[in-house]
Amino acid sequence: MGAAETTTQLALAVEDLLQSEIQASAELCEAAWSLAEEKEPGECARLRSMPSQACVHGQLLPKERQGASTIQELLSDAKEAQRLLKRTLAPGSRWALAELNDSGTVLPEDRRRSWRSGQKHLAPCGEHYDPGVGTDQSEQHARNLVAKHGELAGTQSTADVANLMYS
Repeated sequence: MGAAETTTQLALAVEDLLQSEIQASAELCEAAWSLAEEKEPGECARLRSMPSQACVHGQLLPKERQGASTIQELLSDAKEAQRLLKRTLAPGSRWALAELNDSGTVLPEDRRRSWRSGQKHLAPCGEHYDPGVGTDQSEQHARNLVAKHGELAGTQSTADVANLMYS
């Protein structure tokens, strides 16, 4: 078994574990909301009407929606997000500057896809792996979302086409 197959199997196992934990968390949140709505229905309605926010460095900031309206725009945005993420994690490194989106040119097990961070990096002492964006898998993932939600909704709610693996 190659490194790419091992990485894929490990990623799938982690995804299964996370999925069950997320489901348990969602059920707990639903129960908490039900209880809160029984006690404070007006306040809950007010909270639900507020725009979504994200906690960034301890501050609540409005969440920005994906602006892409087609799969090609989504993949283009994902490539840009991937590029910015790598340059933030590994400024000035060859890995951060490398374009690794073509799995035919740079095979999944190619060492150029990985970078080891040092003690002082943002995500320290880890192995970072760039699987690429625009691969058959990421494109199929985007198409599945569009089929499920419609072209515009499928791309605007997508947040996981660009990604890195960290261990």
